Amino acid sequence: MAIQRQFSNFYGDWMFVAPTVDTANRHAASGSKAYLYEYHYPPAFASAVRPGWMGADHSDDVFMVTGWPFLDVPLSTRMGEGGGLLPFSSEDRKVSGDIMAYWANFARTGNPSDRTGGPADSPTVPEWPRYTPDSPAYMNLGLTSSADVGLHPDRVALWNDVIPEMIASSKKYEL
Repeated sequence: MAIQRQFSNFYGDWMFVAPTVDTANRHAASGSKAYLYEYHYPPAFASAVRPGWMGADHSDDVFMVTGWPFLDVPLSTRMGEGGGLLPFSSEDRKVSGDIMAYWANFARTGNPSDRTGGPADSPTVPEWPRYTPDSPAYMNLGLTSSADVGLHPDRVALWNDVIPEMIASSKKYEL
């Protein structure tokens, strides 16, 4: 399991985390506002099709952003017969409501925490700090979302700093 976790982190960092942090750094350094997150919540239906050790997967957040837990989403079987509805939980609806509030707030105000102009029943969500290169704050989005600083800095440094420096130094000795 330890090797499996290391491989998952290795692959995820290479494909998603390091490029996302690099993009956030470049965007923020240009003077634009940046907000970074790491998504941690797998939807309830995922437990039926994924191994127990697996947490949130790439694109699980899309179900929450688009409000699927509030919809009757039909299952389909391979034979084309009806298979019922995707089983969303009350926790799924809470996470989806919070994430939709963050995204709607950002669309309205440019700040995911600013409820100005939003509906009266919009959930109050934890403060999402702005990301800057000097203060690389991000949100851990999940059932209980919270802010943190430095998204896996040692692992990101491998991909964004160490490996590029190794490549650059190896080119110095080419003929």
